[in-house]
Amino acid sequence: MLPSVYDKTGGSLTDYEIKSMPYLTYKASKYSVPQRFAYSTVKYMVTGGKIHIFDENRKFICSHNLSEIKGSFNQLEEHKKTEGGSYIEVMESLRKKWNCYDFQHFMNGVKKENPRYVADQLRAIDRYLDEQAPARDFVAMVMKECCAHYRYQFSQFRSVFELMKSESAAKGEESTDYPHTGVEYKGMDVYTKAFQDRVVKAEVEPA
Repeated sequence: MLPSVYDKTGGSLTDYEIKSMPYLTYKASKYSVPQRFAYSTVKYMVTGGKIHIFDENRKFICSHNLSEIKGSFNQLEEHKKTEGGSYIEVMESLRKKWNCYDFQHFMNGVKKENPRYVADQLRAIDRYLDEQAPARDFVAMVMKECCAHYRYQFSQFRSVFELMKSESAAKGEESTDYPHTGVEYKGMDVYTKAFQDRVVKAEVEPA
């Protein structure tokens, strides 16, 4: 008998990181997932001529028949429908949970830097914060840091979050809520100035 597509044993599923396009690539062919899984990690297994896709908690999402056409895009009919909920609804959901002094500044930055994928970016941030379950004041510090250094994409937000969390741990602060911490973070202006100084020096000094 074929193994169940709901098999939960360790090692039976393979992790895959979805980017902005809601597709999983397997042997050069792409298989759709619902739009809400953009910028998230899913799991999959292949058996019986099908690819079965699950979320991070191993909950079944969908299945596709494996395509014999290399480089093909395979989209299920239900994934062609536009999902309800604009970025405004996602933003307001985030506001209820994480509102702070820099919240709107951060939201404006996300909208400006990701005009085509605002809702996807915000959903990814929302999902990540729900998974991490930090204190609101810690999220406020992360958003402030992102605004100060123009970090408005989900991957950048996650990096800042993890950096600040690591700094807290390094100082011996073991609170699961990730308490306040002072992060020494060099902005891009520091590196820009250093580069300009090197250029000027190179022009002044003889070769």
